[in-house]
Amino acid sequence: MVARVILISMTLLLGCASVRQPGGGVASSGRPRTVILSLDALRKEFLTDSTFETPAIKALLARGAFSLDVIPVYPSVTYPSHTTLATGASPSRHGVLGNRIFTMGEGPTTAWYWDARDIRVPTLWQAAKEAGMSVALLNWPVSAGADAEWVVPEVFPRDTFAPEAIWAETERRTRPEIMRELASAVGTGFTGTLQKDEWMTEAARHLLRRARPDLLLLHLAHGDLEQHFHGKDSLQSREAWRSLDRLVKRLTDELDLERDCLFIVGDHGFADVSRLIHINTLFAREGWLTTAPDGKLASWKVIADLNGAQASIYVREPALAPRVLRLLRKHSQGNYRIVDRRALDGMGAFPDAFVALEPVSGAGMGSRLTGSLLETLPHPHGEHGFAPDTPGIHTSFLAAGSCATPGKVLGTVRLVDVGPTIAQALGLRLPGAEGRALSLKSAAPAKP
Repeated sequence: MVARVILISMTLLLGCASVRQPGGGVASSGRPRTVILSLDALRKEFLTDSTFETPAIKALLARGAFSLDVIPVYPSVTYPSHTTLATGASPSRHGVLGNRIFTMGEGPTTAWYWDARDIRVPTLWQAAKEAGMSVALLNWPVSAGADAEWVVPEVFPRDTFAPEAIWAETERRTRPEIMRELASAVGTGFTGTLQKDEWMTEAARHLLRRARPDLLLLHLAHGDLEQHFHGKDSLQSREAWRSLDRLVKRLTDELDLERDCLFIVGDHGFADVSRLIHINTLFAREGWLTTAPDGKLASWKVIADLNGAQASIYVREPALAPRVLRLLRKHSQGNYRIVDRRALDGMGAFPDAFVALEPVSGAGMGSRLTGSLLETLPHPHGEHGFAPDTPGIHTSFLAAGSCATPGKVLGTVRLVDVGPTIAQALGLRLPGAEGRALSLKSAAPAKP
């Protein structure tokens, strides 16, 4: 049921011990707060390498329990990864299989996994709500329509990444009373990915000061974008992380880490690529897919669907499978390795795929349907989506504040372990999780 809402003035917000939220819940100002900050494409270098100017992040590393070696899910792209962070489950289990939706009926689509209803297992925010906690979700992937007091989902139009269009779509998919409150406090519109991250950070700071949600999830994506465009160690990437570090500092200033808890999570790492393999061109030559006069896909019996730098192969007619495998093996040397069905099942990935393809180092999969198989790029750019054993594709995890012992090294962990770990710190359960909860606190030394 949709409650009728009255926005409370700032004077009342400051003067009350609890705050009535736009979604109808009540946030107590007396409870510790937990913030989950996702820094998209968080590589260990941003926490350890002195050539990256990230003093705020590095200061938190010294104050927290951490892992610099978090094994991602497959594919190592944003939407399945963030759903794993929120559930502790692999993609095949939680249902968000890639960034965009693929079906055997339609094939590749331009639809993204925006909606929380696509998640098939319980999430952290659902567990928190059931425990009577108030929740805010800001720019978190796969959160549109989530049951929480404050939700500003990550959405954008299918046909453009223009900032004004993204703002319009964000407004459209956010409840009006929430957008009015945040626009009044933070402003309207953003002119790029960094400005969007700044807007979301200021919205988070506003909520932490005024509404005091028990659990706040925030996703910042600018660091991912610059690595894609310019390479993982480019000057643009370094400037992006310098800017993100300032946002981390501003957010952390709103917390009391003697009482509150901050989790900084990553979803994947990065690798640079200098050439592309357009695998669908092979299927077009065999007549297994056709294109329309405008060059777009018209029909298919066999097709490669891309998630980042990898490709999963789908075969509509089982009788074609042996021929498809022979063709893929013929062109694999020096280009890619074939990931078979058993390996995909072991990673909890692509339940309907025949096989997947993993490019060799320095290569990625391309999206052309016709033309030459191979393409050399004019300059390298960054990619992810690769299998978990790919060098550079691991990410990092950090917990600081009342929930963690400073300096505790967690070693190698899996992305599926992060959700259960956060749930345990909050006193919650994630019944769909496949990962294990990590101990963030060291045992107290025995008394003599």
